Amino acid sequence: MEVTIKLFVILALFISFITMPLFSRQDIYFGIRIADLDSKKLRGVWRKYIFYNIVLALFMSYLILTLKDPLIGILIPTFAYIFLYMVIYIKSHKEIKAIKDSIIRDSGEESKPAITVVDMNFTKERNENINVSPYYFILPLLITLVTVIITIMYYDRIPDPLPMHYNMAGEVDGWADKSFWSVFLLPITSLGMTGLFYFIYLIIGKSKQELNSKNPKTSARQNRKYRKIWRIYTIISATLMTCLFSYMHLYIFRDPSNPSPMIMYVTLGFSFLMILSTLIIGIYVGNGGNKLSSNNDIEEEWEADNTDDDRHWKWGSFYYNKEDPSVFIEKRMGIGWTVNMATWQGKAFIIGTLAFSIIILAIAIVQ
Repeated sequence: MEVTIKLFVILALFISFITMPLFSRQDIYFGIRIADLDSKKLRGVWRKYIFYNIVLALFMSYLILTLKDPLIGILIPTFAYIFLYMVIYIKSHKEIKAIKDSIIRDSGEESKPAITVVDMNFTKERNENINVSPYYFILPLLITLVTVIITIMYYDRIPDPLPMHYNMAGEVDGWADKSFWSVFLLPITSLGMTGLFYFIYLIIGKSKQELNSKNPKTSARQNRKYRKIWRIYTIISATLMTCLFSYMHLYIFRDPSNPSPMIMYVTLGFSFLMILSTLIIGIYVGNGGNKLSSNNDIEEEWEADNTDDDRHWKWGSFYYNKEDPSVFIEKRMGIGWTVNMATWQGKAFIIGTLAFSIIILAIAIVQ
């Protein structure tokens, strides 16, 4: 079981990182916007990116599989992997930037006008085009409520001390005194996660649109479809996450002297499902919906390029633009949305997310 979990961690990290650049828009390469990039130069950067990641994955696999301590053997190599991956990504980002600078420097042709396209009907027609009822979030709330009711009804059957952590063999290796916080920690966390998913649901609808200046009408249709797909996925994810938390919570009613690895299998299965489904949807829709087909008439392309806003993206990943009032925008790398760190709302969101994670972790450790 321990080897299975370690191999899963290795595979999940490698697949997530190696595929991240694939979800970018067609004119974005490792966080740099280039309208027309020579395919040979791109392949050269891409081959080195893949090679370095494979070498890194093999090295970290060796560490994860050979280190005996389950905690240190997974956590330290995992964080090291994330850090070294960022080094590889930044190197690729700088290479693409250097290629772009050389193209601009060597080009004697007059550049096309760069314009920003805005869909004026998006806000007005938001509910009609991307609406997925928020009332579906009642389902995960009801699951949590039923879990709490069951816990209250059979509270006397909960052992004291309370099993709080299981090792990879399903044996209890962490205990806590029976109390309100220790018993209801997972349902409270589940409510917090449902709230977070609902917030993401709102972000998907209210975040800034980024349209392709060459075919804005098609891009607008794709973007609306893209948001609707991710809203549906957010609701499904919130419901499945709540089911997982409820299952883990109700595990406290089992006899702690009878170990079972089932909880680890269920958790791994859920994690694999979430990662795989996210990657499949990301590959299918692309960032901003650029890979989605359009059933409408073919649109004649405009002779214009998208606005060059590379200066507002640190390493092509972190957005900081004081002139942009938008709080949430589409990511350049990976899937989903990120924040404008130049706004106070963006700063508050980052601080709040970190604070929530630290509080939950602290409660779990103290208990």
